[in-house]
Parts: sequence; structure tokens; C-alpha cells
Amino acid sequence: MALTTLLPSSNGALYTWGCGRDGKLGHGTERREAKPKVVEMFNGVTLKVKMVDCGTCHTVALSTGGDVYTFGSNSCGRTGHNTQRGKLLVPLRVERLAALEIAHVAAGGCHTAAVTERSRRGFTWGK
Repeated sequence: MALTTLLPSSNGALYTWGCGRDGKLGHGTERREAKPKVVEMFNGVTLKVKMVDCGTCHTVALSTGGDVYTFGSNSCGRTGHNTQRGKLLVPLRVERLAALEIAHVAAGGCHTAAVTERSRRGFTWGK
């Protein structure tokens, strides 16, 4: 089993390492990382991460501003970017959720979920 580790720091930076297959580490490549490396988009200055979760082949991150970002395999529509092909090697905001303040995110094998802050409405995509 190929393992991936995600670590959101107290200052909002996101560190990932381990298996980089499908770009799920968010570093712009599919290379394996042996030690923690900051995801440039979530460096704790430009954009801060509040929560992160990793599925089998993709990752979902929630910014402190309530925006949802995904990266990794697009198979089954799991990243929420209106495609089921290719890979996202760096985080990309899920535009369909941009007008909503999201409170919680989760990634599964071939799907992703998000829950809004106030109304607690749930959204899922993928398979």
C-alpha cells in the first residue's frame, strides 16, 4: 500500500509527503517525497489551510476562508472540476462551491464531500 501523509500546521501551511501518485501531494509532480514538503499554494501566508483529507488518489483541502481545493486524480469526477480525466498536480479551487462558506470536507475512495457552515447542507461528488 502506498501511503501519503498530510500535515496542516498551526500557522496554516500544509505539508505533504509519501506517495505522490496522481499528484495527490500537490507539489506539481507525481514524485514521492521522503520528508515533509510545504504545498506552495498553502504556505501559511498566501493561503492558509484549515482542514485536509486524502482519498485513495486525490486530496481535498479547506482554506481558512471556507474555499475548497482539490488535487490528484480526476477519475470518477472526484475532484469536482467537471471532468473525469487527467490529474491535477497542484490544488485548484472548486468553483461550484465558491459562493458557499464550507465548514468541513472529506475525501473517500472515489468521492469527495463538503458541508456548509451555517445551513449544514451537504454536497458530494464523484462515485
